[in-house]
Amino acid sequence: MTVQIKNYKIDYIVLSLLLLIMVTGTAQADFTEGLVHRWTFNDVNSPLIDDIGNVELVNGGGITFEDGMAIFDGGTKSFLYSEDTRVNSDVLSGIKEFTIWVKFEVDSYPTELTRLIRRNQSARTDATTLSLSLTTNGQIMAAVTKDAITYSAPRGTFSNNDSNNIAIGFSPSLIKCYAKGVQLVTALEDQSINDVGVFTVGGLVEYNNRMKFSQVFIGRIDELRIYNRLLTLEELDAIEAVSSDNTSPESFQGAIFFPNPFSDEVKMAYHITEPGEIEISVYDESGSKVWYKYSGIADTGYNEVVWDGCNKNGYPAQSRIYNCIVYMRNKGEVIPVASGTIVKSGDVH
Repeated sequence: MTVQIKNYKIDYIVLSLLLLIMVTGTAQADFTEGLVHRWTFNDVNSPLIDDIGNVELVNGGGITFEDGMAIFDGGTKSFLYSEDTRVNSDVLSGIKEFTIWVKFEVDSYPTELTRLIRRNQSARTDATTLSLSLTTNGQIMAAVTKDAITYSAPRGTFSNNDSNNIAIGFSPSLIKCYAKGVQLVTALEDQSINDVGVFTVGGLVEYNNRMKFSQVFIGRIDELRIYNRLLTLEELDAIEAVSSDNTSPESFQGAIFFPNPFSDEVKMAYHITEPGEIEISVYDESGSKVWYKYSGIADTGYNEVVWDGCNKNGYPAQSRIYNCIVYMRNKGEVIPVASGTIVKSGDVH
């Protein structure tokens, strides 16, 4: 009996490590830490609620959807926007670090300059927070504004014929533009940006001028993400758009643990592609189950569970490395759908 238990633990540890290796690569690619808003356009129903922060991105009236993309035709209502403070002043203002990443394709140019993403209330420079713009010669302009002074990163390049992943990143010490695996940086010195405007996708919208619309984007957006920190070049390279296919629960979708390391409690956020019965288990390095929770039926998308750092007997767990695995019950089977390591540090009193 003792030998069987020992072998079981060894086998389990090997299995857990294999799962962890497989999961870690995918998680880093799709669900980088700090992701606070993400819009995908697989669901054409209104409103367009992001699957991270529950913020609505409003259709100006002219956006259509096809094959998991938002279609911008350049008409007078061909834009998306949000006035929600959670995507405006809460993330994109002052000295807050952020990264905005977007995957898109260009169809044509009505003018020499296209505003892909903009946060402003009018066309005045002093009423703009940030902009991510495209030019007809395939250049990207990433800029932020404070008191009518614009700070820009060097211009990156993109393709007019293929799908593109580009980003703007900001911190008080720098602004950067990312495209084609290259990041271009301008150094700043203790800079902040304006706390004004409405987040807009697809053109320049003047909200204090009866929604005047200009410098429009004509093309398709596959996915849009906002992070509450400055991503590294390696992290930007690793991001991949979420597939529009309805994959099976066997296909890993990702998990985030925050904070990690933690001392008191840790939030476990996991993503699934279809609803199902979810079980979450935490194991120590020997393979022994330390904590377990049955979450019942979880909805498609992101779900969260909090571990208070205590073991299954209610006592504080020791400070060490733990392995968390999220399982889904599917047709009588229990299938791992997400995994990751959690580090518990310090003493809990």
